[in-house]
Amino acid sequence: MKIANTTAEVARFFPAHADRAKCLHEAGFTGIDLSFFRENRPDSRFLLPDWKEEVASLLRFRDETGVSFVQSHLPSGDPLRDEGLLAKNIRCVEVCGMLDIPLAVIHAGALPGMGKEEFFEANAAFVRKLLPTLEANNVTLCLENSASCYRKGYYYFFTGASLAEFCEYFNHPLVQACWDTGHANLEGPQYQQILDLGKHMKAIHFNDNYGVIDDHILPLMGTMNVDAVMHALQEIGFDGPMTLECDGQLRPANSGLSSRRPFPTDTRLADPPLAVVKSHLRNSLETVRAVLEAYGIPAE
Repeated sequence: MKIANTTAEVARFFPAHADRAKCLHEAGFTGIDLSFFRENRPDSRFLLPDWKEEVASLLRFRDETGVSFVQSHLPSGDPLRDEGLLAKNIRCVEVCGMLDIPLAVIHAGALPGMGKEEFFEANAAFVRKLLPTLEANNVTLCLENSASCYRKGYYYFFTGASLAEFCEYFNHPLVQACWDTGHANLEGPQYQQILDLGKHMKAIHFNDNYGVIDDHILPLMGTMNVDAVMHALQEIGFDGPMTLECDGQLRPANSGLSSRRPFPTDTRLADPPLAVVKSHLRNSLETVRAVLEAYGIPAE
């Protein structure tokens, strides 16, 4: 099984996407999750006139190193609130096609007071607009589960069954699901949830937390039962990349997860230095390799 990590983890150190991928590769990763999560800003590199140069740089890196871009994360935002998000998603799916990235993870949109039927149809309408680009580039769109503590008053994908139901409702092979183990841990045990999602699970965000907030820490460092997750993955026959999303392990001072206590007199360690982050990346790889090996799964 290919072990991958997200370029979002080192984005603050490197403006160029190829340099982010290079940092992960130097830590030992041969699988790369190309994050477009912040590609919703006017200065985003894939939205500039010379965006194809950014793609060319990534292609050169891939060909020189032999790494695989195994999945991606489409831009953040709510497609039911942000009309401009569709064009940004289309561009990023086009980039996926150019880089042979087979999977693109996306967050569904939601509005207060929406019931399940309205939620399904509103998101299906958005996905239909994206579908021609997905088909043209042979990219599978993977809708991601979330946690009710962040979506109070909303209908959303909080369970494996709800994700599977939407996939059956849309009924297209290029519309599937990504299971985020950290979001699931905030909801409770997830063995049955993964079984309920079953064949529709094509991608994973493998991370942990302490059951209170979405900490984005390494598996085995929080309250998630990793044995339960691994048993479920084996039972459904999941064979996608084991993709880490543990960028909260060493977070900047003012991250979206929580803020560090301030000390205005000196801020040299307010954000973790790159050398420390690189050490964390190597440890992350060894952690997932040990998890896979415990279950007899060859790790790449």
